[in-house]
Amino acid sequence: MRQVISETERLIIRNWSEEDIAPYAKIIGDPDVMKYIGDGQPRLYEEAVRAFEKYNGQIQEQGWARFAVELKKNNSIIGFCGYDHYNGELDFGWRLGKQHWGNGYATEAAQEVLRLGVEQFQFPRIVCISFKENLGSLNVMKKLGLKFEKEFEFLDRGTVLQYIHEL
Repeated sequence: MRQVISETERLIIRNWSEEDIAPYAKIIGDPDVMKYIGDGQPRLYEEAVRAFEKYNGQIQEQGWARFAVELKKNNSIIGFCGYDHYNGELDFGWRLGKQHWGNGYATEAAQEVLRLGVEQFQFPRIVCISFKENLGSLNVMKKLGLKFEKEFEFLDRGTVLQYIHEL
């Protein structure tokens, strides 16, 4: 059942529905989308199924996860924005389909989900990481007002920059 977590002017932040699996599989199957994610490899359909199950389970258990992001104008899923645990930290991130890049959707979703993290979930520390070359994500982090904390090597793939929000 579809549960709206929050809305912005153009987006709906919500839990995941089974209808999201196929379009999300297309997003994570795109080499350009996955270039700066983990090992940089596109993911298979089964990974979209696992994400659907994991994120909805987390939403039910703790109220937060990587939320589905839906475009209001056509009710289509365009990616995710939200939180997960990674390396002992609360990792904040977003992933949108390539056709939705450059429209301000990542910033719009991230601003709202960051607000939820601070106000509703009361996270004292939120971490956001990105490869140095991923200028789109780094620009979103800067627009959010996140503070640079450190840089480090990641999976022998290059330098990652870590930004934070702390209360």
